[in-house]
Amino acid sequence: MRAAWKKLPPERRKSLWPDLMISAFRSHPTQTYAIFAATFDADLVPSYLAQDMVHYLVQYNNLSSLPTNAHRISAKNLYALVEMIFHNSPDNYLRVQQSTLYFYVRSMDNSDMVYKFYRLLLAHKHPLHKYTRLQIASRLAKDPAYKMRAVEVLKAALEATDLDINTPQGAALCTSILSMGEGGAAGKDAPSTATPAEMFDHLLRCGLNPNLITFTAIIRGLCLKHELNAALQILHLMLKGGTEPDAYVYSTIINGAKLCGHLPTLKQMAETAAAQNIWHPVIWTDFLQSIYTTAFAEARSDPEFKRPRVSVPAKGISHTNDQNDDHGDDDDNNSNNNSHGIQAMGAGNFLRS
Repeated sequence: MRAAWKKLPPERRKSLWPDLMISAFRSHPTQTYAIFAATFDADLVPSYLAQDMVHYLVQYNNLSSLPTNAHRISAKNLYALVEMIFHNSPDNYLRVQQSTLYFYVRSMDNSDMVYKFYRLLLAHKHPLHKYTRLQIASRLAKDPAYKMRAVEVLKAALEATDLDINTPQGAALCTSILSMGEGGAAGKDAPSTATPAEMFDHLLRCGLNPNLITFTAIIRGLCLKHELNAALQILHLMLKGGTEPDAYVYSTIINGAKLCGHLPTLKQMAETAAAQNIWHPVIWTDFLQSIYTTAFAEARSDPEFKRPRVSVPAKGISHTNDQNDDHGDDDDNNSNNNSHGIQAMGAGNFLRS
């Protein structure tokens, strides 16, 4: 295709290229990227047309009406297309919308590709909004092998933009970084996974100035993700830094221990709260509910504690009721016979008529 396209005069190619892309996108949308790559020439294609085509291809992949992934363009092919445009065009030629970058990063299922795409944008000095950088960092933070890369992206965003880590968005990102949930396989460039305490130290170096509210938000986010060990490490760092937990922090830890079914932590937090004379109803409601749910689960799991099933008789439970039921049955039989006679008479009259 490229050889046949090159045979056309430059002016002819310049005039045909927009119609060619529209026709390809309408008839074979999943192959448009290949036609784009085979016919692209930065000297003949205006930059706004290239930017629009990248935008349309990314938006096409996010259509909810597409039945299967086979009808989508793979993120790998889109990455190769963007890389080709960067390498075959002058500086500042391709400037993709920030919303396009957001949707493209969200569609990627490989953390290694997300990081490579981020490095590609930096290498070609593509503008990155602070929230686009935050989106990339959040995407990398979901993979345990790329959490330190997420810290790297966050640090660069703090240096290059006016992003403030001490905001609700910053606290949400910190929670994702400190969470140790399952993720994809590590790439060859991925650093080793650090502990939550080590990553929290990196966040402090990035300018995180946690107060009681920030600590509580991070601990609560970890508990909701069933990351109890990470939450306890943050609590230890909180105490080490001189910030005293309040009733809400204890309630959050107790609730997290209840969700994870970890009784030792539940007992420890309850004893600590009682020693500090904290008697808030929220704390002890979770504590009592945990005792009840644990006892109920143990009773259900042990056959010896199961109550025998009691079968309720279908008829009366006394002899008198049985007799009454027998008389009732006779009455029912008589009524049935009478009804049958009425039905037979009605049928005979119908036949004679």
